[in-house]
Amino acid sequence: AFLTCPDIRCGATFTTEPQYHSHMVESEVHAGQPPQFSHFHMMLRHQRGQDLLRSYLTRLHGITGPVAYLDAWFAIQEWKKLATTHETFESKAMNIIELYCTPDSARHLDMTFPGAERITTIHQAVKHREHKGLYRKTRATAGIIRNLIGIQGKDYFEFTTEGVLPPDVFHQLEWHCFMKVFTALESDVRFKRSNEYGTYAQLHVVDKAHRQEELVKDYERYRLMLIQQWTRGFCAEEKAMLDKANEIVDIYMKREIDLIYRTIEKQTVRERVREIRHAEQEKHEGTKLLTEDVVFWTEDSLLDEMYEHYTTALINKMLDMPELRKGLMQYSGHIKAQSRHMHVEIQPPSGKNKQEEWFTELMDNARKSEKGALPVNAQESVIIIQRRMRGVLGRKIGRKKFMTRYVKLFDSYSNCAYYQNNLTGESSWERPRMTKHLYHKSNW
Repeated sequence: AFLTCPDIRCGATFTTEPQYHSHMVESEVHAGQPPQFSHFHMMLRHQRGQDLLRSYLTRLHGITGPVAYLDAWFAIQEWKKLATTHETFESKAMNIIELYCTPDSARHLDMTFPGAERITTIHQAVKHREHKGLYRKTRATAGIIRNLIGIQGKDYFEFTTEGVLPPDVFHQLEWHCFMKVFTALESDVRFKRSNEYGTYAQLHVVDKAHRQEELVKDYERYRLMLIQQWTRGFCAEEKAMLDKANEIVDIYMKREIDLIYRTIEKQTVRERVREIRHAEQEKHEGTKLLTEDVVFWTEDSLLDEMYEHYTTALINKMLDMPELRKGLMQYSGHIKAQSRHMHVEIQPPSGKNKQEEWFTELMDNARKSEKGALPVNAQESVIIIQRRMRGVLGRKIGRKKFMTRYVKLFDSYSNCAYYQNNLTGESSWERPRMTKHLYHKSNW
């Protein structure tokens, strides 16, 4: 492609890079501009140079600052490749203005350069126009005779350029963005020492021959573009091509819609299967939890009863056997251990009958323990039952409250269960800690 000087004061066109660089040095228009101006322009024209430059600026400034101007410049270059009759020529230009030039745009640029008001005026005119193209329908002013008989003026189409997007709408903005990025890099001494610039320098040397070939191809494309402009009068052929393209688009659109419908159908089936599994599991969840609770407390009560009964009976039985009583007294330190072949002689110390006091206390405790294992009266039975029922009822209320907040779901992909909080919407693979106190050994 031809090389065009980006300076709005110049706009000269060249066929080779040496001609372009010589022009930047010798032309009076560019007097005072640094010699790196043309090299920076060539770097922007290189695809890899664009990528490396954006990578460097993004690393320093993010997506704001010079990067926004750089993206705006690239967008304008892509828009300039479109013909004025292209169907997206106007829409893409409006997108560039709304993205970079309006006060509420996402990546607002500095609009203090000359010609900024013209962009805003053109944007408002195109956005709020009521006609399409260069002709709009209007009504002529009624003459004297028409006014006398009460007839309105005749409708006709008048030629107008209001609301038409001119091809040079971004002429000033393009130069403004170019100089913003160039000034930011020219004042940054770290750029030429960066890895990005070193990579670009190597690519520039390697691709020199390739760029010569691309120049020939660009010239061929340019000639082809001129021929296409000369043959725009064949509207019927272009219309047939457009209709065929729309037909192909409709075919592929139908295929994509069918694919989306099938995807939605599969997703709906998976969701329905998950709901059915949850509903089937929920029917038996309460019975399972109640069974586990009954088994747990039955086991606990049986262990308590066995301990109370057999421990008391064991102590009483041990107290009836002299050898075991002797062993208990020896273990407590009230008598000294004797040989198995010797008779046991218990001689309390003079003046103190500690052994007898200990034995009496032991017997009293054994009797009290034995009485504790015996059946209680009606009032004590009611108190015990109420205490245990309050524990069961409290857990039941806690479980009911817990199950209104949490739901156990099954993931068919991982074949694992997970827990979801209906109040906050959070989900976790870990079992909530509260279940340890509410369900004990259950795997809920």
